[in-house]
Amino acid sequence: ARYNGLMNAASDEAGQGPDAPVAARMALARFLVGSELSYEAIGVLNNAARAHPALMDDREFRGLRGIARVMARRYKEAEADFSSPALSDDPSSALWRSYINSQLAHWADARQQFSAGTEAFSHFSPTWKARFARGDAQAALALGDLDGANTRINLALADRTDSLERLATRLVQARIIEAQGSKNR
Repeated sequence: ARYNGLMNAASDEAGQGPDAPVAARMALARFLVGSELSYEAIGVLNNAARAHPALMDDREFRGLRGIARVMARRYKEAEADFSSPALSDDPSSALWRSYINSQLAHWADARQQFSAGTEAFSHFSPTWKARFARGDAQAALALGDLDGANTRINLALADRTDSLERLATRLVQARIIEAQGSKNR
């Protein structure tokens, strides 16, 4: 019912012509991102940007589209959104940049961005906190900082997440243990 209501409002708004507001379309995009319907969110946001090019300078627009692109594993495109000057000083955007950099194996940048985003870390869901911390642990491991990697793995395991997230984190933890020389463990 919520989706249908938002979709109808967005459709009505878009039908008002090029000077129509974008509030309903942004509300639909927020709902889609929150529901992890990334491709749908990207479509809504791209259509809104075509109708209103000024949205490209909007913090919320760039953040939502960047998040949707991360969820769709379109890391290079997400990197472009999070590189927007509108998001340069936002701590939560720094965490997204850290995650993107870890997925692209830009280890030093991942570590730097994670540090810049630590104040926003507690505002995320347990799943995303685990992903951000795991990404930073991978970056620390790649750079030879085993203590830092171990600290981030413990942070990733601190909250309850689903079994697939925990297994992905445990795999990185196993790599850290191996790098520490405990091959039997």
